[in-house]
Amino acid sequence: MISTIVLLTLVVEGWEYREWKNVEKVVETRFGRKLFGLFNILAIFIHEETFRVNPSEDEVIQILEALNKKEETTLTQYFHENFLPKNLDKTSAYQLESLYYFRQYFRDFEIKYSRFFKPNLRISLMEIQDHLDEILANFVLMQNYPETKQLLEVIEKAMPKRVLGIMKEMYKINKLGIEIHHT
Repeated sequence: MISTIVLLTLVVEGWEYREWKNVEKVVETRFGRKLFGLFNILAIFIHEETFRVNPSEDEVIQILEALNKKEETTLTQYFHENFLPKNLDKTSAYQLESLYYFRQYFRDFEIKYSRFFKPNLRISLMEIQDHLDEILANFVLMQNYPETKQLLEVIEKAMPKRVLGIMKEMYKINKLGIEIHHT
């Protein structure tokens, strides 16, 4: 009976692995496109140099490499001037909605595929989700208490760390072989 259970377990695991190999490239490509979408939203707020709306893969890697070397304290002033919306305009609201979408996408993605990923990729995916949760929580606080100067100062210091944390995880993911691109 034990040998039957062991044999069935091996057959099922082999079948799952073969199924994964059939879809692995498609899943990684989709994941790379979603990371690119998130990158596009966040990079314009913390990367001092301008870049095209749809940067090439090489430009993405260059920006990620540059951000990977930075400390969050150097980004605080730039972030405050360019990211913290004074009033929630249509663009800011759209970007906020997009962050909710990405957070949900990465959660669903983790539930579906994480058992097939290497531990480093799973960790990076979880880190991105944690950072997105914190960013969204800060946005909610900003919307609910826009006049609180102390809160804005806390958020001003916390947000660059979270955004930069996501970018550093994207850099790690790219180093694991997943291309971050738009097509």
